[in-house]
Amino acid sequence: MRRPKEIEPEFDFNSQNFLDEERVADRHAMHRSLARWILAFIAVFCFAALAFWWSGSAVRYSADRVQQRTKPTYQVSGVITDSRSHQPVPWAEVSTEFQFGGAFFSTTTDQDGKYLLNTLPEPHDLVVKANGYQTKRFHVGKQWFSWTPGGSEIYNAELTPSN
Repeated sequence: MRRPKEIEPEFDFNSQNFLDEERVADRHAMHRSLARWILAFIAVFCFAALAFWWSGSAVRYSADRVQQRTKPTYQVSGVITDSRSHQPVPWAEVSTEFQFGGAFFSTTTDQDGKYLLNTLPEPHDLVVKANGYQTKRFHVGKQWFSWTPGGSEIYNAELTPSN
């Protein structure tokens, strides 16, 4: 019986010298460093672009607010009900009241006591009035309205009948 020949491992006789190995290692290190610098530059560029966009939006919003030509971009909706009977209060007036004056928005509830009011996203009070009921105030809006100048909020209110 014959034994199969053992296969000898192949050797790469074209081995690199020390300087060639260092050049390859330096090239890989340079590529990693270049990739890091590119990512850092992109991150800084995106942050600067975001900062310029936000500051421009804040300045535009403030200028519009001072000139009283802001557009309502925030919706407040809900149902106005009687606190005793829990029945809807039809035709109640829902209006805005801003701390520093300015824009005024108003709507009335429908026969089911539902309302939808387009207003500004900044923090302010809504005033609900109806015949035979005490006036009710509640706070709506967002503190960081310059970051997100839109959105919506649901607020249901109960009015107390006048005695």
